[in-house]
Amino acid sequence: MTAIQRNPAQTLPTVGLLFELETLLVNGRELCFEVIKNALAHRDVPFSSSLFSKYCINSDAPFFVPHILEATGRKRICAEKLSQEIEVGSMLAFSRGQLKVSGNFVKMLEFAAQAKMKVGALTCLTDDVAGTLIEKLGLRGKGITLHVSKGCEQGRPTSECWRELSRLVTVPASRCIALASSSMSCKAALRAGMRCIGSPDQYTSFEDFSGADMIAETLGAPAIRDLLSQMR
Repeated sequence: MTAIQRNPAQTLPTVGLLFELETLLVNGRELCFEVIKNALAHRDVPFSSSLFSKYCINSDAPFFVPHILEATGRKRICAEKLSQEIEVGSMLAFSRGQLKVSGNFVKMLEFAAQAKMKVGALTCLTDDVAGTLIEKLGLRGKGITLHVSKGCEQGRPTSECWRELSRLVTVPASRCIALASSSMSCKAALRAGMRCIGSPDQYTSFEDFSGADMIAETLGAPAIRDLLSQMR
């Protein structure tokens, strides 16, 4: 059998690499947990990692705060004021706080650039805070397309968030690899028609990532190399 020879001038099909900015590149969930815990402590509201995992993983403060207050028997506390305090505190944590950057993830982004992948990131941060974060991490001008997803009662990211990001990087959803840190994010990417690598953290390790192409406790170049070769 004669092997098929690729014409040197023939370009490889473009593949997109899409990921969650503040939950995979940096220790975003740890920062958010501390912000929420401190805000609740000032009101003598008990809080734990189990409550965080149950109510806060994929939701914004206006949606999860009422559930926490009800679960802890503190419904008389003003949910709106508490939500605003948590939202402001979270943005400050990302723009001024101590961030832990995943070295393996940075190396994976370098591999993606070498492999001519188009890279995009979903974020729940505001435009200015997301821009500040990219600047602090030294990723300005590295070709990362950002999409700020809007919160909703059902949580995020939704499949439409992933689809919109694929449109922004100009790669069809079917040719994108999504990196997801939660079950909701993973299943949303799959519904969008993408390949998906699940990367659970300490708050989502119990969740169901069934359907993902693989589960990677540590994201790095090896996590996407094999999947990328299958798609080309």
